This record gives sequence, C-alpha cells and structure tokens, in this order.
Amino acid sequence: MKLKSYLRIVIKAFCYLIPKFIRDQYRDSFDFYLFLLKVIKNKTLKAIGRQEEAKEMMVLLSVADEMSGINATYKTLLKLKNRRSSITPPCVMAEDKLIHKLEALAENVLDVHLCIFDNVSVVGLSDSLIYNNKIYHQELSAMKAHHDLKRRDLFVEFDVDNKKFITLDVKNVKKYEDNNCVYISLLKEHSINYYHWVTENVSRLALLISQLKVDKNKIFIENKKVIFLVDEGLPRQCIEIINLIVDFDFNIQTVSKAELCQCSNLIYCSPFWQSLDNTTGTLNQEEFFIDKYAVGLVRKMIFNQINLDKALPLRKIYLKRKQPSMRALVNDIQVEEYMLSQGFDVVETVTMTFMEQVQLFNESSIIVGASGAAFTNILFMQPLAKVIIFFPSHPAINYSMFQPLADVSGVNLIHYQTIPKDMESIHSDFMVDLTGVELLLRSGDEF
Repeated sequence: MKLKSYLRIVIKAFCYLIPKFIRDQYRDSFDFYLFLLKVIKNKTLKAIGRQEEAKEMMVLLSVADEMSGINATYKTLLKLKNRRSSITPPCVMAEDKLIHKLEALAENVLDVHLCIFDNVSVVGLSDSLIYNNKIYHQELSAMKAHHDLKRRDLFVEFDVDNKKFITLDVKNVKKYEDNNCVYISLLKEHSINYYHWVTENVSRLALLISQLKVDKNKIFIENKKVIFLVDEGLPRQCIEIINLIVDFDFNIQTVSKAELCQCSNLIYCSPFWQSLDNTTGTLNQEEFFIDKYAVGLVRKMIFNQINLDKALPLRKIYLKRKQPSMRALVNDIQVEEYMLSQGFDVVETVTMTFMEQVQLFNESSIIVGASGAAFTNILFMQPLAKVIIFFPSHPAINYSMFQPLADVSGVNLIHYQTIPKDMESIHSDFMVDLTGVELLLRSGDEF
C-alpha cells in the first residue's frame, strides 16, 4: 500500500477520535481548508510541469436559483406547473400497540421542465447542469443550513461576498460533441439506490419517453443516436428498467463519480419533487415529499410493458436485509424465526432481477420487513394487499416516503415504529418488539 493511502487512513482514524458534535460543528471549515490545500497542490504540480499528477480540478461555481439562470441555450419541450400532491393519512403503530392515523398530507410540488440544451455539462452522481461557471441544481439552491450537503465528496459549499457559491471537485472531463447524438441525463446523487432510481429517475424517464413520441418532439431523436448517461455502479435491476420501458434504439454510457461531461445536445428533465437530506433534525414535510403523480407514471409505464399473472395474491413474505451498513435490525434472528413460524417465506431481493421483484410483490398478500429500498416495489402490488414496514423512531422520520407508493397501488400500509439503539440519526440501528407484529397478524382483514 502506498504511503499516501496509509496517511489517509491515519488522518481518517484521528478524525473519528474527535467527538461527533465537534466534527459536525467544524465540518464545513474542514472541507473549505481541504479545498484550499487541493488547489495549492494542483497549482504547484502544474507549475513544475507534473501535469499528469494534477488530476483533481477544483471549479468555483455560482449557484443559479432557476434553470434559466445559467444562461445556456435551451428549448422547452414540456412544462408542468402549479402542481400539488397529497397522500392519505399514514397509519402508524407506536409503543402503545395501537394503530394511529396521522393527518393527511398535501404539499406543493416542483414545476417540471423537460428541455433540450446546447453545450451544457453534467456531473457523475449529481443532478447538476453547468454552463460558464454557473450551476443549476434545484436542491442546492433550496437547501438551508440544517440540511446535509449532498455528495460532500463532490461539493464544498461556502459563501463569497454573501453570494452562494459551490466548489466542484472534478476528477475527469469528457466531451460528447457529436451532433449526430443526443444525450439524455439520468444522473442523480442517489441514483444507484433502487428507491431513488425508481421514484426520482424512472419517473423523469417515463415523462421523457411519452413526450418524445409527440410529433413535434420526434425531430430531436430522429436520425440521431440516443445515449443515456447513467451513473457508474447503477445496479443491473435499474438498467433492466431502462431496457424494459424504452421502445426506441439507444446506447448507455456510464459516468463515473465527479466526471464532468460536456454535451453538445442534452435532454434534461428537472425533478418532480424535492429531495433534501435532513437526517438529524426535525422533519419538515416540504423537504422530502414524493409526487404521487410521478410514481403513478412509473407504475403505469411498467404495467404497460409487461403481462403479469393476475392470480389472487397469496404469498406471505418477510424481507430480509443482507448485512446492512445502516439501520441494522439488532434482533434479526428472533424476528426471522418468528416470521418463519407464521408461515412467511424469507426473501432477500438483492440478487433478484427487476421482473422477479415485480412478480414477487404482485403475487404477495402481505409483506413485512425493515425499511429499505426493496419496499419501492410496493408500487407493483395488487390493491388491498398489506405491508408492515419496521420504521425508525426519530423526529426526522418521514412517513411520506412509501405512503404515496401505497396510495397509487391501493395497498394497506402500516408503519411499525421500532426501538432505536440511539437517537443520533434516522439511520441508527434498532430492535423490533414482536408484540405489536403479533397483534397485526392476528387482526387479519382489520387493517
């Protein structure tokens, strides 16, 4: 192992010896000074002629509040505006083992812009649009001090003269300048997570596909090679969805993290809903409120492309999460043994294809398990099926994560609150009290 790698490990280990509340307090300052050190290092390497070693490129960008603020040339193919979304009252079983119905939720959701741009850049693992040292990123412009900065390994945020700037740590630059190609960005911060891919990116893809079939828009892909830009590491199940729902010829180009892609012709769809990261503070619904229309587009698009056996759903499934790095179930062995005793099949979806997951959820009458991306497939269940999700007990927990999917599919969903190991984050480990689970399973058709 190289000396540089050893030094990184030692520095990281030292940082974790510092109490977390101190690390969090000075994290932005640390990131800023780390940025300055990288700039000095790269300028020095370039000055002494060692260009190959100066691979990291730190770019200071001003943040535009609107898409038009980057001053790039673009044509709008579709705009959805003045939109609002709502979900039915989420059902929660808390410590008293009673089912509580929360208030119905309704929020304004984002205007959606589907556009084709000339000569803009996009970045791997980011929803950024960049042109002439300006960046449009809906969530960057909307975030407040209490929000977690997405992709701290890409961005360093700081203010210059009271204006909002962001520093992008670019690892590589690629130019896609073939005018015979049209590039479609499916890049996003959390795109390699199945939940975020389906709810955020597939919804945008579904809208895009429908609009490119409109006569006035066909010109943008006629006689051109269509290339989807996707993040490196995208799970094969996500690629399978593209292959399933896109009915015209295309290629897929993977983009690595922090890779800057300069595109001559880029089709971009802005987010349907806001997805701000708040893992430690009190929840504000506007920060993360899924657009029910968006996930409805996904369900409709998928079901239009497949033929499922419409047999009565009878399977009882317990979803097991394989060695999770966060939100680990402390008493998982006890829970699994109980579910087996109740006639449940224990399933891990991580190795299943997309279509196998759709089929599994569609033929199940009840599914139980710890909150995780696999429950995205609620979207493909049959009406009146039942779901029990083991949810963290934390002030920042968001009951609108899976409820819109349950609303669209007509599923009865119970959010079962768990016993947290600590209250540091919504991603802390937890235990499940099986008493309430027994009550729910005995209640049969009552929920």
